[in-house]
Amino acid sequence: MPSRPAEHPAATTGHERRLWLGFLAPPLAFLTNLGVAYAVVPGSCSADISWPLHLTAALMLAVALGSGWLAWREWTRAGREWPTEQPEPGVRVRFMAALGSIGAALFSLLIAAQWLAMVILPQCRR
Repeated sequence: MPSRPAEHPAATTGHERRLWLGFLAPPLAFLTNLGVAYAVVPGSCSADISWPLHLTAALMLAVALGSGWLAWREWTRAGREWPTEQPEPGVRVRFMAALGSIGAALFSLLIAAQWLAMVILPQCRR
């Protein structure tokens, strides 16, 4: 059986969940914000309230930013180097952490843009 290449210590000491959380949570937060906004608008219009929309946007922005912070922290632990194509230890950790950090920034901006649209544009047409 072929031996696996040595991994970075961060990959073997319980940081796997943080890597995956930093990688997957921002897009899931964006999609959750979008889906909940579509689902809540009809009830929000009939009750003439908008706080559920703002609460969801704030929570999902916090999730995206928090998971981005986790990814950035893992990238810092891995050495703050950009991933290379060389088969060296820690490449996967740096790749996932860097991509998670960049993705969190992107999806946080998208959630903020959705929230700004909720503030500026009326949710209900009368």
